[in-house]
Amino acid sequence: MLGPNGSGKSTLLKILAGILRPTSGDIIVGGEQIKQIKQQNFKEISYLGHTSALYGPLTVRENLDLLLSLSGNKSDLESIIDTWGLSKYADKAVAELSQGNEFRAALAYAMTKKSQFRYFDEPTSSLDHLGKEVFFKALTKSSSSSAPSSLSIIATHDMRNLGGVVNHVVVLKQGSAVKDLRGDFTDSDLTALYLEACAG
Repeated sequence: MLGPNGSGKSTLLKILAGILRPTSGDIIVGGEQIKQIKQQNFKEISYLGHTSALYGPLTVRENLDLLLSLSGNKSDLESIIDTWGLSKYADKAVAELSQGNEFRAALAYAMTKKSQFRYFDEPTSSLDHLGKEVFFKALTKSSSSSAPSSLSIIATHDMRNLGGVVNHVVVLKQGSAVKDLRGDFTDSDLTALYLEACAG
């Protein structure tokens, strides 16, 4: 999901995640029209906004263990920590981490939780090169996995590395979708669409 600042990307993701109630329009999931995401559907949703929502006093390991347990996920905790490059931070309190490492831990949870819907609002803005590499690798793996019913929506200004992963682009402007495109996109295609939206 592309668009300039103030185009409605964050608001739309919050509506889809059940955080905000829409003032108009409809949410349609699987052909079914719903007014608001119900609480029982929250286990099917991963949402990462501009704050990580991790528990500051708990360590990275404790956060991941707690959150994955609550979502019914029995993935190998140590493997997740290692894959996301969090081994040397695993026993540090989240409140002591840099913003980039905090978000890397939050992304580790969001990508590991077995959700049907994943919504990310500027997920790479705080990440270093390694963090971005791990995130895009996980995203590529998710998009080509044996669970085609899962959906990831990313609101971003950073189009690098999304080419080859993205197959549907919606461009927002002043709260409306001005383009809705499906197909294969390169980083250059995505950048051109973004610049066009910002220029008009």
